[in-house]
Amino acid sequence: MQSKNEISLGLSVKITNKNKNAKIISLCISDLGGKNLFYAEFNDYSEHFLDHYAKNDIIPNLLFNEKNDFIIESNNHFHIKSNSDIIRKEVSKWLANYYLKHKKKIKFIIDDKQFSWLFFSELIDYEIFPKFMLSNDTIDLDSLLEFLNINLSGTSLEKKSNAIISAKGNISIWKQLFDVYQNKR
Repeated sequence: MQSKNEISLGLSVKITNKNKNAKIISLCISDLGGKNLFYAEFNDYSEHFLDHYAKNDIIPNLLFNEKNDFIIESNNHFHIKSNSDIIRKEVSKWLANYYLKHKKKIKFIIDDKQFSWLFFSELIDYEIFPKFMLSNDTIDLDSLLEFLNINLSGTSLEKKSNAIISAKGNISIWKQLFDVYQNKR
């Protein structure tokens, strides 16, 4: 499940559509309980590429719909609204600092490995956050829940269209599954 040399973080990436021209709208990384959180909203995607889901479910749930760039840092929470280049540097620095603080490889718990991980791994600046800081495995929560035949539809854990809620939910669900696994051993 998780080694003593790893620490798990929930990751959620919201994108404009599920095509090759997709861009990131927002992303969030959170530890269990949301004590340490990185949240970014991007301003360099084109509204012309928003699919129905992005227009109706993601955009209305953004926290900072204004177009002005900003960075807010307080109490281990980092919020940014900017373009991909600036967010790339800031998220990479945040992850490197998180690694250095905990001295453990980071394992991501994601809800959509096909898209979230692809876009996230292309965003990271590996000169700032080297790959050796990453765990060798990433947990694809959707696949795991499907394998376990667990359906979250209609529950309070059903995925929401906000990256913060999704990232916190991913790590919370992982913790609950891990606890169940530990209790059965």
